[in-house]
Amino acid sequence: MKSIHDFSGLDARTAPYALLLLRLALGAMWISHALLKILVFTLPGAAGFFESVGLPGFLVYPVVVAEIAGGIAVTLGFYGRHASLLLLPILLVAAWVHFPDGWVFTATGGGWEYPAFLAIASVVHALAGDGALSVRLPRLHLATSTAGASQPEEVECSTRRRAGNFPARRTHSPGLPMHSMTRWLAGLLAAFIFSCPNAFAQSRFVTLGHVDISFYEVTAKVVQSVLERLGYTVAVKTGSHSQLYPLLGNGEIDLFVAVWPGAHASYWEQVKDSSMIATTLFEDARLFWAVPDYVPAAEVKSVADLGKPEVAAKMQKEIRGTHPDSGLMIGSKKIMEEYGLAGAGYSLVPYKPAERDTNFNDNIAAKRWFVMPLWQPNYLNRMANMRILDEPKQFLGGADKAYLVAHKDFYAKVDKRTWKALQRITLSVKAVTEMDYLVNIKKLTPEYAVRNWMAAHPDTVNYWVQPGPDE
Repeated sequence: MKSIHDFSGLDARTAPYALLLLRLALGAMWISHALLKILVFTLPGAAGFFESVGLPGFLVYPVVVAEIAGGIAVTLGFYGRHASLLLLPILLVAAWVHFPDGWVFTATGGGWEYPAFLAIASVVHALAGDGALSVRLPRLHLATSTAGASQPEEVECSTRRRAGNFPARRTHSPGLPMHSMTRWLAGLLAAFIFSCPNAFAQSRFVTLGHVDISFYEVTAKVVQSVLERLGYTVAVKTGSHSQLYPLLGNGEIDLFVAVWPGAHASYWEQVKDSSMIATTLFEDARLFWAVPDYVPAAEVKSVADLGKPEVAAKMQKEIRGTHPDSGLMIGSKKIMEEYGLAGAGYSLVPYKPAERDTNFNDNIAAKRWFVMPLWQPNYLNRMANMRILDEPKQFLGGADKAYLVAHKDFYAKVDKRTWKALQRITLSVKAVTEMDYLVNIKKLTPEYAVRNWMAAHPDTVNYWVQPGPDE
């Protein structure tokens, strides 16, 4: 077995250039992440995000300065190994923030694989040095000659291109001695572990369910973010209304986003005895049929008007809906029957969201006459001016509420602080519509849409998670 000090496996010719590539990659990463905070998220927005994950918002300013200065130092190799060591806590905290999302970087919200790998790469850089083409200030030291005279000798600048002497001879290194560097790393890791215990050992778990429609997803991500800030690991289950309500009823999910007691009356009736309402997530939830406002109100004001021959002749006959087991589609089927719309040539067809939304945009662009079952909150309400049609028999109900609901077993075991925090979560139709718009139009992931909103509303988020005097 070879000694740990045997470097025969190291290629002396290429190793300095390998360290150069490592250095350039790390430097580019640090500088680009700083610019992302400044140019994309903005510093106030990034500060809000820091607060949303439990960190002081003011930390964003020294972090950005450190990322820029450190990134430049690492790129140039100007005491770059020291810079990588000093920047290491930022990567460790990033790994902590992403720890609840799981390991792989493609996980929802981004796992901790990427920051963990970068942390290890930084440690490698700190231990191995800056490599080729690194910048060093020239420095002088005294060398004693055989005659006892002192002669000034200038140390070579390490920007030299020759790499063959990499392991061959020991020269003075401006870096930290190995034992000092080891103590630094051990101290940093210990401080991280003691300051962020939830990153390594979370003992509380919760299963959160939501209907697989984008506005439900962003709402659920808000609840998930609050729970994670309280130290929970959150497992998420998605599905249709008919799939998730039974899971709530038998306790397979602890929390559900969201019950509309009016629109979901038949489902809610089956599970309400085993459930507890935690909070009203938003009010003025509505289901309705609507037409674009370029369709004259004088011709189409109510659902009944759709049956007029002169209106039916101009309308698209395929009415595109959503999940067939949703409250919207159940009520829409009743509208079709009551107003005889099938006899006028209309058909109600369930569609996947992407297909339905593409058809909506195409119809708006071509200014076609069409009717569409819609709801609020919904990002499509921001895409075009839609006029709600009168429907006097109220098959879709009136104004409704969206509840965050817990199974009674979860309520019985959850601590008081968590339950109080859940009770304080309140949004609005406008807020959910905004996040839904960011997902579907701006193409943000639901996680980043929620983080963007929470960063812009730090006082609201802090109110949710800060314990009250009786907690």
